[in-house]
Formats: sequence, C-alpha cells, structure tokens
Amino acid sequence: APNVVVTSFVTKGLYEYQVLTGDQRAAELVLSAAAFVRQDLPLYEDSTGRCISYTPFRRDICYNAGLLAAEILARAYALNGDTRLKEESLSVARFVIARQQEDGRWNYSQDPVSGKEREQVDQALRNGCGCPEKLRSLLPFRRGNDRFLRAQFHDRRPGGAREHVSLARLAPPSADRVERGVYLLVQLAVH
Repeated sequence: APNVVVTSFVTKGLYEYQVLTGDQRAAELVLSAAAFVRQDLPLYEDSTGRCISYTPFRRDICYNAGLLAAEILARAYALNGDTRLKEESLSVARFVIARQQEDGRWNYSQDPVSGKEREQVDQALRNGCGCPEKLRSLLPFRRGNDRFLRAQFHDRRPGGAREHVSLARLAPPSADRVERGVYLLVQLAVH
C-alpha cells in the first residue's frame, strides 16, 4: 500500500539524482510524489499547523510521518519554486515543533479525535527523521535527543547518577525555536 515513509525515501534518492545529473524525469517524479502528498494523504489541521497522514486510507497524526511528507514538499519546492509547497512544509514543521514535551521528547502520535498522544519515545524524531545535520542540530531535536539518551542510558545503579552523553544539556525552550525550525526545514531542500 502507498505510504509517505517509503515515498519519502524514494523521493530523497530521486532528488539527489536530479541534483547530480539534472535529469528531468527524476524532477517530474519528485513533483509527482509531492502531488501524492498534497492530493491523496489526509490532513489534520489546528491552530499550530497541519499534519499529513501516513497513508491515504485514514486520517492520522504521526509526527515523524508528517515530517517526512514535509520533506517531500520541501524538495519539490526546491525544484519548482512553488511557494505553496514551502508554506505547506513549514506548517507541518510548526505543528510538530509545537508538540515537543517539556522534557525534550516527542511522543509518537496523537489520536485525531481525542487528542490523546501515544506515549513512546520516537527514535525517528530523536534522529531528526533521517534529515541532514542542519535539521538534526535544531534545538528541539537536540533536546529530544537528550531526553532519549537520558531515558535509555541513565545510570540507575545505586549511587550512580551520571548521564550518558548529552548534546544540549536540556537547554530551555527558545522563543524563536519555531522560526529557526521552519527556516531549517526549507533550507534542507535548497542545499
């Protein structure tokens, strides 16, 4: 069944190939993937932005899948300059960044009806969804990485209070983290 995860990985390869070779067919396929995201995948929207569903078969709110869809849109924007693609990808980034927990983590998903989040540490968001270093270095992702490392590697032996390597030392949320986040999301498509 078609889904945004597989589509994003294929699109990433097609985009890189197009950048290296200038192949027009590869560009058309990237734009076709963006059309799939925009036309076939259900949306969830609220005041913080939008989330794009995992598959065309039901509306869901899965944060990492939404970011992978945003990456497809950002790559298509880099190819054709359609600002609607840019705005749609930024809206997803805003939505996901708004859901970061105080301790730095993201939960996996949110029920679109009840709003209840599925509490599980999301490895994909910890890794920046496989995005380039520019996005992984973003403060919210660094805070999420710190939370994951503490949850997984904290020394729980009697008398042991040391933590595994911390990247951001639990930096407090920055007032401009959304603005920096959306800027970097678009930049990953351009560079």
